[in-house]
Amino acid sequence: MDSIINWILANLNIILSVFFGFILLLIEALIPGFGITGTLGIILNIVGIYFTWKSFGTLAGIGLTIVVFLAFLIVVSLSVRSARKGRLSKSPLVLSDNEAEPAIEDSSKLVGKYGLAVTDLRPAGIAEIEGKRVDVVTRGDYIVKGSKVIVREFDGPKIIVELIKI
Repeated sequence: MDSIINWILANLNIILSVFFGFILLLIEALIPGFGITGTLGIILNIVGIYFTWKSFGTLAGIGLTIVVFLAFLIVVSLSVRSARKGRLSKSPLVLSDNEAEPAIEDSSKLVGKYGLAVTDLRPAGIAEIEGKRVDVVTRGDYIVKGSKVIVREFDGPKIIVELIKI
């Protein structure tokens, strides 16, 4: 038991640099940032590999390099999987497909039609007009989700709506 403790204490610099390197890489993968934590994680892992190489030789250095690389691949694949299907995909950090259909080619035929605000319009959002979900914009007004709207004009790609006041 004493020999294990002595070995851990003698190699604490390697253990801590690789451990904290992985922690920083995991933080970088899950929390958006400027790459500082990821860069520090890579540097710490390289430092750990260097100390292993220097203390235990080439074979141990290559072994740790392979372990670090495989662990890095696992962290990246778990992050990508989480971003696509898991908990991370439901967070506001990951953009998802827009629910609205693209604007109708000739939206001028919608002028004067009535619809329903599917999302809050502040001033842009999604409305359902003639059974289709379309991107709309107001003239700066805030319109609450569920309100009835009318298409007032069509300006290029913009479908401009107003709140129907009852």
